[in-house]
Amino acid sequence: MPQIIFPPAVPSLTIGGRVFTDVSSSLIVLYGNSVGGGALTNCGLRLGNGTAAYQVTAGKTLQIRAVKIMTSVTAANSGCTFLYCDNDIGYRSNTAPTNPIYFGGSVSNFMGDGPFVAGQFTESAINFNIPATKFAGIITNGAGVYYYQFYGYEV
Repeated sequence: MPQIIFPPAVPSLTIGGRVFTDVSSSLIVLYGNSVGGGALTNCGLRLGNGTAAYQVTAGKTLQIRAVKIMTSVTAANSGCTFLYCDNDIGYRSNTAPTNPIYFGGSVSNFMGDGPFVAGQFTESAINFNIPATKFAGIITNGAGVYYYQFYGYEV
């Protein structure tokens, strides 16, 4: 009787319709948390064990390809602006970004512009490249507490 050999399973992760196949070694997941409430509230995105915002490695580009956003409130149109800049904008801070470049080209182009259901993640596929030595960040617009997860690779 012939022997059937199956190849090993390749771990994968699907976020916002994007399939990530190299999840064990090179997938970068950046996290953020901020509190809205009428003012723009900033957060530098960091690795899960990071104590400061993630800075893209010299000579590399961080390609962000998907995002998950969860908020503590149900909102029809509330969201955040994704950016990169020259400085760490802190964690739940009002530190201004230096030389910001915004996803969509403007601070008023909101990503994840609702609707949000409190306590449930919303997933989206995105394409945003962050150049070497820059910091990724979020500016939150709207009420509630926001939790972010950004997925990508350095190339």
